[in-house]
Amino acid sequence: MTRREHSSARNIELLSEPLPITIWVEPKGASASYYVDTRDVTADPFRGIADAYERHRGTEVQYPVVAIIDERLPISMIEQLRDLIGKAGCRNVRYFLTSPGSRGMCEISFGQVVVVPNAVGIPR
Repeated sequence: MTRREHSSARNIELLSEPLPITIWVEPKGASASYYVDTRDVTADPFRGIADAYERHRGTEVQYPVVAIIDERLPISMIEQLRDLIGKAGCRNVRYFLTSPGSRGMCEISFGQVVVVPNAVGIPR
């Protein structure tokens, strides 16, 4: 196989990978707008995510999902979105934080839940 043929075969392989479901959350007034693959699902975000997951995944249980959250939203939005995505059955999810006007995103990673003892002095 020549170098050119190898490069073409590699490109075909990359194109055959499934495109992830993209979930985008941005502020709208005092609340948030939800988009799944560019479709506005703000009226029922859970249904929009679940429908897209069922439509895309077929027999692949670990279908990729990318969740993008606007940094202007409260931090609690991350947990709300995780709950919605989890209830829809999505397991292969990557979360990103973006800011308006920026072309970059930061990936959000989650670790173990840590219980903070009362003696530390953190108000509850």
